[in-house]
Amino acid sequence: MEGIWVGLRNFLRPFRGIHKKYLYLYVAMFEWSYNLRWIDFDFLRRLLFPPSTYFPT
Repeated sequence: MEGIWVGLRNFLRPFRGIHKKYLYLYVAMFEWSYNLRWIDFDFLRRLLFPPSTYFPT
């Protein structure tokens, strides 16, 4: 959990301070980029093609 906070802090550092009104948008952008690293071809195949769909190999 501490690694995520450190990553968020490092992500926000180049902006040199942001208004607290928009903090949730920056956090959402960091969350999107953090979760993007878990997406691979197998994940997309399972997401787009349900088990009942024929998928030739």
